[in-house]
Amino acid sequence: MGTNKAFEGVAGAGTDEGMLTDGLLVPDGGEIKIIFKDKPIDVNKVIPGIHSIKLVKIDGKTYKYELRIDGECPKKKLDNKIIVTDSDGKSYTKKLYSETREVHTLNYNSLKPNIKVISWDI
Repeated sequence: MGTNKAFEGVAGAGTDEGMLTDGLLVPDGGEIKIIFKDKPIDVNKVIPGIHSIKLVKIDGKTYKYELRIDGECPKKKLDNKIIVTDSDGKSYTKKLYSETREVHTLNYNSLKPNIKVISWDI
């Protein structure tokens, strides 16, 4: 289905609220890639509590795409809200409440499933 394009627009890196733009997360394209100040950077240094994000195509009866978010809610915070926007302009939200690291999933359907914007609000 293609290859991920590194997100280069990084607003709010390492803070409780921010946004990634100018990139692409495609089904089965691997883990998210981020370039910050012209250098590759780990997603955990950009989005607190998040270790990896990837999008996969699934053969579900109800949904065709699954966003897999490996992470947790930072301690002493209510939740870690991740909002993704696909290439069709539709947004999907996943809230992480647990302080224990695990893989959280967000299932959705879309005619243009590539994720072009990722934002967070902790």
